[in-house]
Amino acid sequence: MIEKLLDTLKIFLEKYFIPTIIAVVLTFITYYKTPADNALLTRLTTTGFGVFVFCLWFLLIVLIIWGIDKVKGFWASIKDKKHQEALAKQENDKAIDFLWTEIDKLSLKDYKQLLEFVDNENAPITVSGIDFQQPFLNSNWFHRTEIEASKQVPISFVRNENTSSNFIPLPAYETIPAKYQYVLKDEIYELIKYSLDNYGKIGHIQR
Repeated sequence: MIEKLLDTLKIFLEKYFIPTIIAVVLTFITYYKTPADNALLTRLTTTGFGVFVFCLWFLLIVLIIWGIDKVKGFWASIKDKKHQEALAKQENDKAIDFLWTEIDKLSLKDYKQLLEFVDNENAPITVSGIDFQQPFLNSNWFHRTEIEASKQVPISFVRNENTSSNFIPLPAYETIPAKYQYVLKDEIYELIKYSLDNYGKIGHIQR
């Protein structure tokens, strides 16, 4: 019996050294503090009582250690979350400052055009042809999508009934330019919305 107990104890020592040592010490203390006529002690005998008390102490210690680990993990996750939020805010602040600097450089015309997209929640704006006089609209701030290809249509002629000429003019054609839709790129629009929601402005300079 004693040999089996020692073998069992050895296994506990190998896997749970500290909890096992503490449980053994507390088991001896409990045994010597327990009166000799204790009903549980007399029923289980010394060996049975010792095993029973050891198991109780061991389970209690393991539960305490498990609880401490859980609390540590909980606080570590909170600390990590706060750290990540601080880093995210720092990155957002850098992005916002860069955005404001770029918007401050816009002409008043381009600034008003930008506000059109912000006010209509970035709904697409349709433009016929590519207007190279508007470099901002064709910059990397926007997505451009062709929604209708350019096409040629014949120009109609009105025949003059008063002329006796049999000359029939050859049909001529005019080109109808393609149609394009423009929207702000998602990351730019979301950053502008974030700036408005959190700072109430989209630039260092109020216009």
